[in-house]
Amino acid sequence: MSFWVYENWTHKKAIVHKSDCSYCNGGRGVHSERSDKNGKWHGPFPDREAAFKYARTTNREDIRACNVCGA
Repeated sequence: MSFWVYENWTHKKAIVHKSDCSYCNGGRGVHSERSDKNGKWHGPFPDREAAFKYARTTNREDIRACNVCGA
């Protein structure tokens, strides 16, 4: 299983997701059209630790696992 980080500039957060999370969809997110207006997907990462390591480099105020998939 791979992991992804969604960095949201608007809400100053970086959320780690499992690739199969319904909010992640392998780094495609939930919207049909891709937009970098509010944030960007980073990944895939080979494991949870690598994803969190990257998430910390974003310097966002809120860095955590997804509340849905529990990455």
